[in-house]
Amino acid sequence: MHRVVQLVDIENEILKLRLQGLNSDTDIRLWRGVGDLFKPKFDTHQTWQLTREQTPRVHWFNAVWFRGATPKYSVITWLAVHDRLATGARVQRWSPQTDAHCVLCSGHLETREHLYFSCSYSKKIWRDLTASLMGSRYTEVWSSILEILAENRRSSTDCFFSDMLSNALFIPYGEREMEENMEKLTRPRRLC
Repeated sequence: MHRVVQLVDIENEILKLRLQGLNSDTDIRLWRGVGDLFKPKFDTHQTWQLTREQTPRVHWFNAVWFRGATPKYSVITWLAVHDRLATGARVQRWSPQTDAHCVLCSGHLETREHLYFSCSYSKKIWRDLTASLMGSRYTEVWSSILEILAENRRSSTDCFFSDMLSNALFIPYGEREMEENMEKLTRPRRLC
């Protein structure tokens, strides 16, 4: 007997079918595809299309997910764009006793904007890595950065530019993670 109610229901349905004279032929696997067509061969693409939530493509998609991009940087950039990074402010919402101050400068509440553009440490990294590359388009405003990233990316220079911006977005977060983990390792333990 199963603990999960749905599995018990499935077993009961199978038993009913057997009692109604279901033949004992070997079962075959059929995979549901697009348009509710069932096929004997599994298709990853069709399964993905059926299981994912389909939403319109955002204008900055190609700036984050492009050929040649470093996956780690793309994921961090995607999380940053959606304001889903585990910053101090976000973690504090889940765990109120958590210290939400920036681990890089120890001065301010750690939000996405602070982590990238207000923290003295990461602001210098952002400026040093992107100011000359961005030239007159240099900015510390998220919406403007997304617009710059979303511009047509046809040439290798544009790919390089997007990759550099992704790298610049990763460095403070990666440094923050490393600093936070080092702090946990070096924090004195209380002996009981």
